[in-house]
Amino acid sequence: ELITGMLLTEHPDSAELQYIRGMIYSERNNDKEAIKWLKNASEADPNSHKYAYALADKCFEINDTKTAFKFYTRALELDENDSISLKRRALINKFSGREDDAVKDIEKALHLNPKDPEIYMIIGDLLTGYVIENVSNNVEKSDANEFSENISEKSENTDEVDDTENKTDSKKRPSILDDFEKDSEYYFSKAIEIDPEYRQGYMTRARYYAECGEMEKAFADIDKALELSDDKDADVYMVRGIIYQLSGKNDEAVADFRKAVSSEFMVQ
Repeated sequence: ELITGMLLTEHPDSAELQYIRGMIYSERNNDKEAIKWLKNASEADPNSHKYAYALADKCFEINDTKTAFKFYTRALELDENDSISLKRRALINKFSGREDDAVKDIEKALHLNPKDPEIYMIIGDLLTGYVIENVSNNVEKSDANEFSENISEKSENTDEVDDTENKTDSKKRPSILDDFEKDSEYYFSKAIEIDPEYRQGYMTRARYYAECGEMEKAFADIDKALELSDDKDADVYMVRGIIYQLSGKNDEAVADFRKAVSSEFMVQ
């Protein structure tokens, strides 16, 4: 940081130095400064795919989806074969209720990179009409019973979007997805086949099985996700708590919610 600061004094218009400084701040989790310098870099060189993508990804990381969408789109204007920007923009479109646009993006991403497990996960999510949120990054310490009720309500409404015309029934295959010939389980399983240690894959398929009432399969997958997890991975305990709750095991659910929101497991 000190070195880049000195160099920027000598070369204040250097987009690359501004980009490097932004990435340094990003690695230090100083989001405000990271975005400031990455924006500066992108403005200094608006024709750089690297700078547009870096800014979009940082904004996506902190849930600034409006800015992320703008710069993923710019990145794709500069490199139409950027499969990562395509799949991230597909997710933003999905969250915003623009499923037609999400499908277009994810179809192209799949064509460009058929070995990316996350792409298959997104297709599965689109087919089921809900996305499992990694809520552990945003929760605060609270009474576990109250938190359990909040999670229960969230799990019942995760398929809601602002545009009511684009709401998707989680049990019904959306007609716009007819190009995908398989069901959600196939795409979740394909992701795991590509990467047998894909923790998020097991978590998502576990939740899918639980929603379908296949609890034995759900617990098998979430147990595998736990095997692949770090001790501080609160999101796995969050999802297992939801599965316990869906199976009527409220005591076990509360225990997992407490574990997830405790300081020991919170993501710092």
